[in-house]
Amino acid sequence: MLSPRPALLISLALLPGLAQAHSFGVIYTLPLPFWLYAWGAGAALIASFVVFGLMMSAARPRPLRQGTPKPGWRVPLALSALLKLPGLALLVLCIATGWWGTPNAYANFNMTAFWIVLLLGLAYLSVLAGDLYAVLNPWRTLCAMIARLWPAAMRGLLRRGDRFGYLPAAALYMGLIWIELLGNSNPRELAHLLAAYTVLNLFDSALLGMRTWFTYWECLSVMFALLARMAPVRISGIDVPGALQIHLRWPGTGLLEDRPPLSLLLFMVAMLATTAFDGLHETQLWYEFYWLWLYPEWLVGWAGSNPLAAFGKLREGYQWWQAGWLLIFPLFYFAAYAFAILLAKGLCRTALPLTELCRSFAYSLMPIVLVYHLSHYFTLLWTQGPKFLPLLSDPFGRGQDWFGTAQWFARINVPELAWVWNVQVGLIVAGHIASVYVAHLQALCLFSNRRQALLSQIPMLSLMLCFTVGGLWILSQPFQGGR
Repeated sequence: MLSPRPALLISLALLPGLAQAHSFGVIYTLPLPFWLYAWGAGAALIASFVVFGLMMSAARPRPLRQGTPKPGWRVPLALSALLKLPGLALLVLCIATGWWGTPNAYANFNMTAFWIVLLLGLAYLSVLAGDLYAVLNPWRTLCAMIARLWPAAMRGLLRRGDRFGYLPAAALYMGLIWIELLGNSNPRELAHLLAAYTVLNLFDSALLGMRTWFTYWECLSVMFALLARMAPVRISGIDVPGALQIHLRWPGTGLLEDRPPLSLLLFMVAMLATTAFDGLHETQLWYEFYWLWLYPEWLVGWAGSNPLAAFGKLREGYQWWQAGWLLIFPLFYFAAYAFAILLAKGLCRTALPLTELCRSFAYSLMPIVLVYHLSHYFTLLWTQGPKFLPLLSDPFGRGQDWFGTAQWFARINVPELAWVWNVQVGLIVAGHIASVYVAHLQALCLFSNRRQALLSQIPMLSLMLCFTVGGLWILSQPFQGGR
């Protein structure tokens, strides 16, 4: 009988590649040792901390208040109505192509339109142009159409639908990430998901009220609204016909306007942790930990000593293993953040409650959330995003050419790995420096003197250093798909 470890190596060699599209399936050797990158990134972060500390005035900046925004550019009623049509049309097309189009994920329009253009492209665009999703949101448009025809239908049957805060949105977000990372996503399954999500939006908007549902429960609305806080553009008057306005502001000032509730902090931590988990769970190290260490050492009694016979059971266990860690990761990140805040509370000797401090510095995580997401997925947007135009001409994958763009971007432009790594390092470092700056501003708004503000930032700096080095380490690991 084969011993566990050699037999498992044979079994792993027979597995189909599982690498996600944002990895390249090859092992990349860094031009310099990883420890040099880690020390360099850490030094840049510490230097920025010192500079911000020296440059900040002892006078506290006045915190910005969200309130009612100053009058901006009013979007004409006809144009605001016209802007809602593309989102609705794309939703219908994604469902139709999933049900009646090709099962090939690369040739079907809905996979690229939803996973790449919406969840990646629009997310990054929101950081530049504001909460465009709130305008384009097809489910919001459907509910608004029903509300105009039957106003009572979207007022909500239940009261206090906001008593859970943003926890329902966080739960829906974790479910979406589970489907993306661990589910067997294909065009038809995605069409089922979008159809079911449409029913969920209509039903819960009627049950909870349209405003409550899209503010606290609908996960995509919450995610895009958080990203849009960093934008130099603010969009208001979404739900009032003729009231859509565009306001200009300094980039990032939306992170200083208020203090989020703890439930929204949990949502932000979930965004950060699931991106880190996505990178880690694809690495060769993570893969081998389960198959080549955990099984021989701990799972033999459960799965059996013959690896080939136990392979099916082990593979099922691997799915549960992945799902469990996906749920646990946000708890680890939240614990690390809360511990840093607890240390800050002790250092500056403030009487402010721990929960108040956690809320006060919560938005400083958003630049890290952005750069983690961007560094992991920008190559996927780079390579697959341009396919949106040719797929739009042939959405069902039947060799059609509706708009004359079916042959565009036929050649896949894969960037060089050295360039990708350098961009990732730059993004991670820049994002953490931005977070240090935002945390400094928040501290100066919160504490009565500059000394307290600086002391409170020492644990936060340590947390940023851990996030920086950890993020770079994950990105530097070879993916198991490259075996």
